[in-house]
Amino acid sequence: MPYSIPRNTGVQIDIVVVGTPAFRANILDGDVIIKINSEDVVDVAGFRDQLARYAGQKVELGVIRGDESKALPITLNPPSQ
Repeated sequence: MPYSIPRNTGVQIDIVVVGTPAFRANILDGDVIIKINSEDVVDVAGFRDQLARYAGQKVELGVIRGDESKALPITLNPPSQ
C-alpha cells in the first residue's frame, strides 16, 4: 500500500524487476525517487527524459524510503539504439 510523503514531486516505484539496474542498486517497491544527481525529479515524464539524458552513466538517485532519505548509486542502461 502506498504511503504518504510530504511533497508533490517525485516518482514512486511500483515494481522493481530482477536483474535491472534498479534491482542491482537496491531500489525497492514503494521508494520515491526525488533526485537524479542534483536535479529534482518532478514527474514521470520528466524522469523518463532525465533517464534518457543520463543513459549509460553512473548517477546518484535521491530516494525517500519510509521516513528516511537515501542516496543510491546506480549505473543506468545504455541508450537504446
